[in-house]
Amino acid sequence: MKLLFFSSFWRLIAAQANEWEALSPTGSIPSARRAHTAVWSDVANGFYIFGGYDDTNYFNDLYLYKREANEWEELSPNGSIPSARCVHTAVWSNVANGFYIFAGYDVTNYFNDLYLYKREANEWEELSPNGS
Repeated sequence: MKLLFFSSFWRLIAAQANEWEALSPTGSIPSARRAHTAVWSDVANGFYIFGGYDDTNYFNDLYLYKREANEWEELSPNGSIPSARCVHTAVWSNVANGFYIFAGYDVTNYFNDLYLYKREANEWEELSPNGS
């Protein structure tokens, strides 16, 4: 069975009435994918997506959706960039002013690594936490 992937983009405009609006953002629109992560940033007034899979390719690209401009931007961060992956987890941190990604999978590897994306520096950092 071949899966279908969509790159359509919608927002809920009236939750009580279950009304949706199709958006047509400009900019560098991410390719259709699944098993990626998305994290909201109040500071950026938008959300980031990282990674994912399209049944052929694994991704390690990073995009920012700017809500007010209704625009996508592909980011090119510096630092220790995570390898391409899907089914990882991500969480935004106000304290770190960025987000963490943990673990994930590609066609041959299960990852057990941790990265921090620093928003202001536009930089990835691989972390090596202590503990058990």
